[in-house]
Amino acid sequence: MNAQAEQLTSEFIEYYATGDAEMRLAIRHLFDEHPSFSWAATLPYQPVTDDSFRAHLMLFSMKDQERDTRDAIVTLQTICGKARSAGVRIDPIIAEIAGLSSDIDKYGMGSTRTLLRRAIPHSVREA
Repeated sequence: MNAQAEQLTSEFIEYYATGDAEMRLAIRHLFDEHPSFSWAATLPYQPVTDDSFRAHLMLFSMKDQERDTRDAIVTLQTICGKARSAGVRIDPIIAEIAGLSSDIDKYGMGSTRTLLRRAIPHSVREA
């Protein structure tokens, strides 16, 4: 099952990256309606290059905080920390994925778009 979930996750990432707003909403809805799949949806590599970091953020965006914003924040901090430690210039990639993400505040702690934008230093956000 894990190999199948990884393959399907990779396909969803491709559709999410190239699709329109309706496609991204439909993918987020699928993840929301199938929490077991959302839980199993992982990537078999670390976020240590531009492309792998982008893929991890796409998955983060697709999961749209799952069931707990606090867990989502920890996940985002972990992803960003690993990428930053590997020398990835994370800010422009975060800004890119924030633009694709939901702006619905599901749990009163900010939308996924807001969480991503908060991960960018203030000076970069203003530019």
